[in-house]
Amino acid sequence: MNIKIIIPIVLLFAVLSVAGLCYFGKADKADNQLSQNKLVTDDFELILPQGWIKSDPAAGVSAMAVNADEQLDDPAAEQINFKSYFAVSRDIIEDGGPSEYMKVIENSLREIIPGISFSEERDMEISGRNARAVKAEMNQKGVDFNALMVSIKGDGNDVWTISFSTTKNKWEEYKESFFNVANSFKLKIKE
Repeated sequence: MNIKIIIPIVLLFAVLSVAGLCYFGKADKADNQLSQNKLVTDDFELILPQGWIKSDPAAGVSAMAVNADEQLDDPAAEQINFKSYFAVSRDIIEDGGPSEYMKVIENSLREIIPGISFSEERDMEISGRNARAVKAEMNQKGVDFNALMVSIKGDGNDVWTISFSTTKNKWEEYKESFFNVANSFKLKIKE
């Protein structure tokens, strides 16, 4: 896979498609209640923030969750039916780890999103695995967005990326929850 093309397209597609998911009501509240605020797949699990629900993932995304009942105070975000969300994706990298992968992501996003900026970069450890986090700020469709991207070293050449997206106005409200979700990420052991 060419991560320079695929991941930015997935992130862009996810931002635009979450509005449609929420609008057409494809989020599955009953499924979320059965998993007791956990998002569980064949590959990983993580804890969902209170009130967030699993939703149908966009193409190329392993899992997705959305704050379907979110009340926004941004008219432009309301107009496009945006809801804060996060998406988890997996990719294969040839060389390096989360830090090198994140640099590729940043460069790719700079090419397709004019004016995007990155800050608050930091190395982390999540469930004993190397990880890298970076905050992004951008404007799309007249809405100021903040995103947190966390790349986590998987097994072998795998890297898992959790991309959180919300409006600039909601960033401070969600920032701690986003990091809590990232820190709860656990890969399942493959036999």
